[in-house]
Amino acid sequence: MPGLWVLVALGILLTSFLVPYLGGVVLVAGTVIGVRAMGGSAEDIGWRRPPRPARSALLGVTAGVVAWLVFTGIGMILQALFPDIDTLAPYRDALEDPFLTTLLVVGAVVIAPIGEEMFWRGYLLTMLASSSHRSATEGVTNPSVPRWPTHWVAIVVTAVIFAAVHLNPPAFLQLLLFGLLLAWLRRQDGGSLVMPVVAHATNNTITIVALVVLPTVTG
Repeated sequence: MPGLWVLVALGILLTSFLVPYLGGVVLVAGTVIGVRAMGGSAEDIGWRRPPRPARSALLGVTAGVVAWLVFTGIGMILQALFPDIDTLAPYRDALEDPFLTTLLVVGAVVIAPIGEEMFWRGYLLTMLASSSHRSATEGVTNPSVPRWPTHWVAIVVTAVIFAAVHLNPPAFLQLLLFGLLLAWLRRQDGGSLVMPVVAHATNNTITIVALVVLPTVTG
């Protein structure tokens, strides 16, 4: 499916380099095309109502807050060791321009959490996990709930690629840990993407607010 991967590549470029966070729109399009081409549905990649929506939303917010605290701590340690490192440089650069600031807020709080989770923790993780399970069992199983730790390889591979394509080497460790956390949250939410999306949006929102209110917040 060449068309799918062209869209995915475009989405990654937009998200990581050209237009911060608006590449999520293209990732959504690529995900939809990929799922339809395989005869699947949105539910197959986790786009469905979780067993307990209110609990999922609350735990998602909690996970996002905890992730932000941990990542801020890591950023402080890195900056203490390497003063020139700034893991939040892409955010700071965007906040210097009103137009990019608008794109950043809308993209980071709404578009990126939905688009990136649909593709990374939804489509790609599901495809990798279901493929590895079929090759191990020679049978077909429901791919919508990657089993932990049975599919730890798929989860780690997805997290590594997710961190790498952001093209932000100083933040690679934080992004890698975030990818692992978001995949685990999907597993905890019965295969639904609600908890990862909420956690992703919460983390991004706090990051932007902290940079606006406390411009000198450590990267």
